[in-house]
Amino acid sequence: MPYTTLFRSFAEDGGKFDKHRDTGDVSLAFRRYAISLLLNEDYDGGELVFPEYGNYGYKPTTGSACVFPTPLLHEIQPVKTGRRFVLISFLFDEEQAAYRSCYRQHHKEDRKSVV
Repeated sequence: MPYTTLFRSFAEDGGKFDKHRDTGDVSLAFRRYAISLLLNEDYDGGELVFPEYGNYGYKPTTGSACVFPTPLLHEIQPVKTGRRFVLISFLFDEEQAAYRSCYRQHHKEDRKSVV
């Protein structure tokens, strides 16, 4: 079961995403895999980096995706020029969907983002 959101990074606003894990909060514990689908290539910078495995920056071509386990530490380097558009999706099974549903019902007032 996936859910998807559009993520954008613009050079004008420093376009980066600091080091994080996609399961870094109890409200996100249902996520199992992240999919990052690149929608454009006309920008500089903005590489996906997994710092626990080195400093190599991944920049797939338009229409290509990076799929990785959500507990994996990662970051997006600053976009230097242009605008970076990515579709982000998270995969989870029925058991995790039930967890997500239960969590949302009991924490409606605490919701920080669409989870």
